[in-house]
Amino acid sequence: YQRVLKEHPAEASLGIAACQRSIGNYDEAIQMLTNQLAKHGENADLAAELALLNFEKGDYETATQQTAAALQVNKDQVTARWVDAELQRVTGQLEKADKGYEWLVDFYNNTNEINEPRALLHIGQAAAHFARWRRNSEQFSFLVNTLYPEALQLEEKFWPAHLAAGLLFLEKYNQADAKREFDAALAINPNAAEVHAAHGQLALQNYRLDDA
Repeated sequence: YQRVLKEHPAEASLGIAACQRSIGNYDEAIQMLTNQLAKHGENADLAAELALLNFEKGDYETATQQTAAALQVNKDQVTARWVDAELQRVTGQLEKADKGYEWLVDFYNNTNEINEPRALLHIGQAAAHFARWRRNSEQFSFLVNTLYPEALQLEEKFWPAHLAAGLLFLEKYNQADAKREFDAALAINPNAAEVHAAHGQLALQNYRLDDA
């Protein structure tokens, strides 16, 4: 990413930030993206990533500002839409959050082609919330059988799709399929802390069921 930073500043910066984020260096990732925005001006993808990073750090005020900046440039920026809906949820504005999740679901249904696996991941996460709140269990089947495999078709090593599917299986107490998805994610990225944590949830669920 450093080698192509000058030729492709936005794409390379996002890659570098993803690497920093994956090992917990949020401040470094945020600084990298902030510097690139200062150099190159408005960019919806950089602002959306900054919004996501700040949201995950718990800085909701900055996340809100960056989300607004991203959507001002591109109202269809999926990551920004996802963060915006999540911000509404965590601040108790559930009706607005619900509309945000619904927007992402409609965007998927009305868009002929989405060719970015991370966009599909965020849409799937939104659809899962939307389905929970409406008790639409059929939606979960669509996510694990269609949408997340669609993301893996775009990028076969996109391990977060396996993690997301596994968490849905775990939510439904389907330990066998959850373990299969978690193992598939670890086969791609053995150091994914999120997947190891999910394995811990799986073990805890099995323990509770055995104890019962």
